[in-house]
Amino acid sequence: ETSHGKLLERLKPLLLGHLKYGKFQQVLLQTVSTAEMASVAVNLKAASAFLNQGRVDWQLRETVFAQVMRELTAKRVLPQVFRQKWQARAFKVVLKGEPGGTAASGDDASSLYHEVLEVLVRELHSRALPLLVPCPNARRGAGSCRDMWILNPRATTPECIQGFEFFGQLLGLVLRSRERLQLLLAPFVWKGLVGDRRTFLDVYALDSEGAKTIARLWGAPTAGRGQQKQKQHQQRHQQSQQPVQPQQQPQQPQQPQPQQPAPAGAATAGQGARLLGPDGATGQSVTKKSGGKACCVLQ
Repeated sequence: ETSHGKLLERLKPLLLGHLKYGKFQQVLLQTVSTAEMASVAVNLKAASAFLNQGRVDWQLRETVFAQVMRELTAKRVLPQVFRQKWQARAFKVVLKGEPGGTAASGDDASSLYHEVLEVLVRELHSRALPLLVPCPNARRGAGSCRDMWILNPRATTPECIQGFEFFGQLLGLVLRSRERLQLLLAPFVWKGLVGDRRTFLDVYALDSEGAKTIARLWGAPTAGRGQQKQKQHQQRHQQSQQPVQPQQQPQQPQQPQPQQPAPAGAATAGQGARLLGPDGATGQSVTKKSGGKACCVLQ
C-alpha cells in the first residue's frame, strides 16, 4: 500500500518482460496434456434456430457453448483437454443433424474446429447466453466502452456458475494455443481476472452515470478527470500552435516636474498656516478660493 508499491504495480507489465514470458512458456510446456483428443457432437442448426428466436439459455442446454461444455463434462476430460500444445486443437467436432454425422478430417476438421470456437464467442456476446451483459454505457449509448461486455451479476444459478468455470477454462485454451477470439470484455473485467487494482476511472469508463452518483455520495474523485486532463492538453497544444505576438515596449514612467519654490510669506493652497505680518505679529491664515485659485489672507 506504500507509494513505492503502487508505482511498482503500475510498472509491472513493463518490467523484465522477456524473462516472465520465457518462464510462462516453460510452465506451459511442462503442463501439456498427453491424453487422447476427445470428440464433441454439436448441432449447429439447432443452436442457430434457438439464437434467432431471441430466447435465453438459462439452463445451458441449447447453445453451442452449452453443448460443448456438457459433452466435455460428461466425458470427464476437463480441464486437461484444454492443456494443448502451441496451435493444437483441443477436441474433434462431430456435426449432429448433418448427413452422415461423422467427424471431418484434415483441413476441414481444422476449419470446423475454428468455426465452433467463433460460434462460442458470438453466443457469449448475445442475449442467448446469460453469462455476459452489455455494460451500462453500451445500454445507454453514451460514454466510452459502448461495445464492451461485463459479467452478468444475475447469473447465479448452478448452471451459470458451471458456465463461468467453463468460460475461464476456455480463456486458458486461448492462452495456450494462441487462438484469436475477439472477447469484448471491459477493462474493469480484465483487471479483475488478472488481479490488478481497479480504480474509479475504470468504473467511469463502463458506467459514467453510476460513477457520477458515487462521486456525489461518497466524495470520490471527480468523474471524467481523464477527459479534463485531455482537454487541458488540447488547449495547451492549441496555444502552442498560435503565432507569437510581438512584445510591446514598456512605457517609460513620466518624471515628475520640479516644483518652483513658493515665495517667502506664502502659504500652501488649501492649508492654513501661521504667517508673520508686516510688524512681525503673528496672524491666523485663512484660505479663500477666488476664481478657482487659492490665496491667503492675514487676519
